[in-house]
Amino acid sequence: PPEGKKPIMIRVPPGKHGVGRKDQPVLVEDKSVSRNHGWVRCDADRFWVGDGGSKYGTKVNTIKVESSEGEAEATEGAVIRWGGQESGVADYCLSRDRFVVVATRCGADDATADISRRAAALGFAVAKEPWDAATAPTHCVTRAGEPGVEAASVACLRCAALGVPLVSPAWLDAWEARKHLGEAPPDATAHPAACQHQLKRLKHAAAEALDGAKVVVVRGADDDVARLLEDVDRPPIVVDDGGADADELRDEAGDAAR
Repeated sequence: PPEGKKPIMIRVPPGKHGVGRKDQPVLVEDKSVSRNHGWVRCDADRFWVGDGGSKYGTKVNTIKVESSEGEAEATEGAVIRWGGQESGVADYCLSRDRFVVVATRCGADDATADISRRAAALGFAVAKEPWDAATAPTHCVTRAGEPGVEAASVACLRCAALGVPLVSPAWLDAWEARKHLGEAPPDATAHPAACQHQLKRLKHAAAEALDGAKVVVVRGADDDVARLLEDVDRPPIVVDDGGADADELRDEAGDAAR
């Protein structure tokens, strides 16, 4: 954006979306942009820009998009200019963000599948098992803890341990209710899952119970647990399975338990 102006983020889900100065999903509010200026189209991997015969045209990386040629493909980092302003007020840089959603305990089995379908329609990737700390989802959508719904699932617990926001399906409702694609994304903290407060209490209780304890993770038995505990205040002792250290620590733990 020009100096002194805040950037505007337009998150584009899969499909074709009109671009224009008014009454379009992608609003570019500049006088040089036509009311029905053009469109953008994307799928999971590629992005295209089209011009509908606008007065001042459309450019991708300074190259004009000819309306007679249909569409021009734009890749990550490309600068798209709608209209004729040289100031940059209608310039947009194409980038790829990462939204990965896992749906769990949403009620009936078909309800969980429906949440996954809605997330995919919004352009979010849907996490599939197995995932670990390196490929964890960015949001966990769940109804766990609500009346008539089971308690938090293992996926909920893992997300909570990794600091992944647990949100209710109302978070997706808010995404779908946006009037145009340039509206600010809904705040996850405004749509917390019912089980989130329960899990926070559980986390604090576990931290108090383990205060001063020695945490040992045997590598090979559960590498994922070792990664989850790397950033805690008292990092675990990590040993290789089958080694003398592992056997000694197991014996020590057994004596302590007795």
